Amino acid sequence: MTKKRKASIKKYIFLILFLIIAYLIYALIWYQKNTSYKPGLSPVTDEELIKDLQMLIDQKP
Repeated sequence: MTKKRKASIKKYIFLILFLIIAYLIYALIWYQKNTSYKPGLSPVTDEELIKDLQMLIDQKP
């Protein structure tokens, strides 16, 4: 193969590798963003609130 053809092949291989790496980085960022821990507010019943308040009142000296 001629030098020009070898350079062209190397250029395309480099471009393909760059695109693969860029896609992997994008996929990692997307995955981290969509799987980050998002704590939801748990529904608290009135009985639990009354029990916790009563416990706090009982602890007072």
